[in-house]
Amino acid sequence: MLFRFLKIPPQQAFLIILLPFFLITITAKRFIPKKHWDSFIVLISAVFVLASTGIPGIFFILIVLAFYFLLGKKSLFHKIAFIFLFSLHLSSSLIFSFFGFFSVFYFFFVSFTLPKLAYLAFHQWIDKSKKAMPKLKEFLLFMFFFPVLFHGPILRRETFKKNGRGNFKRLMIGLTKSTTGWLIVFCFNVSLLNIEAMSSQEVLLAFWLNALAFYFSFAGLMDCVIAVSGYMGFSLPENFPKNPYLQSNISDFWRNWHATLTKWLTDYVYIPLGGKNNPFSPLAVFFLIGLAHMNWQNIQLHALDSIAMLFLFVLIATISLMVSKLIERHLKKSKTTQRKRKILSIFGTIITFNLACLYWILLFNSPGTLKNLGIFFQKVLFLG
Repeated sequence: MLFRFLKIPPQQAFLIILLPFFLITITAKRFIPKKHWDSFIVLISAVFVLASTGIPGIFFILIVLAFYFLLGKKSLFHKIAFIFLFSLHLSSSLIFSFFGFFSVFYFFFVSFTLPKLAYLAFHQWIDKSKKAMPKLKEFLLFMFFFPVLFHGPILRRETFKKNGRGNFKRLMIGLTKSTTGWLIVFCFNVSLLNIEAMSSQEVLLAFWLNALAFYFSFAGLMDCVIAVSGYMGFSLPENFPKNPYLQSNISDFWRNWHATLTKWLTDYVYIPLGGKNNPFSPLAVFFLIGLAHMNWQNIQLHALDSIAMLFLFVLIATISLMVSKLIERHLKKSKTTQRKRKILSIFGTIITFNLACLYWILLFNSPGTLKNLGIFFQKVLFLG
């Protein structure tokens, strides 16, 4: 109730849980021998999992252990594990949301850990060139390392390395960004659910502030996660290598927004489907992104509206990406002056930022219904 009253987004709620983990582990580091450090991290992470999920966490731990031993068997079991997890991931959100079983355990398992399990199954079954399954302690460390749960749903085992260093400056920057994101939400009306009562200027301001709050909350959390992981002795890949809103084209925007997920989808969906030679490749990628980020609570109330907004997102994101790539190719071939390129870059950045703002209201069903979406476009274009 307090989180709801203070309008704390999920990213800030995760951060509030992450900080006690950081304080406990950084204090314990002085007393735990180096050879036992990994085991301690697995143990304390498992404690935080159980504290976050309650009794269902025990069942989750049993599922993880069963999966590990299942995946260590013959290739037939690899296929069974992958198909089971993939099917569960696609169906669980719908089943849980419609029947009202939504819980911290469900969110934790479906949104964060299940994709990692599915990735490992895919990793072992499809890509034979990769290394064999890790030892049990390494596997549990990868699955339970608490900061990783907030890093995003897809993390490759080969990018989870034991060479991290603490970075206090980055931790402070992350906390500042995250606080900025919360302040925007708390101090301003960034919701478009009551759009009929809002003026055109208020709608436009909410359109921009919503995207800024989302970036500061998400990017700030990633800074904190990477900094905390460094203090624990582990390094994680960057999710925001550069500020995505300052990129001059949509291609660069997607390369710098949630980069670990973008890279995974590029390697395992976009390229296998033919890449730039197949126009359906980006459609498939954006459909999966939309499906993973749909507002399942809203779909119970406005199913057709939510599905329509999903397809609008897929269509607009695909077309804007293809147009962006065409413009990039044209600019590389054309002989434009440096001054003209700077002007085009400024216009490109403005267009990219506004497209990103549009992506988020479609992806997260911010207006709620298609009627509200129509009112949004009318007010943004100053037609009503």
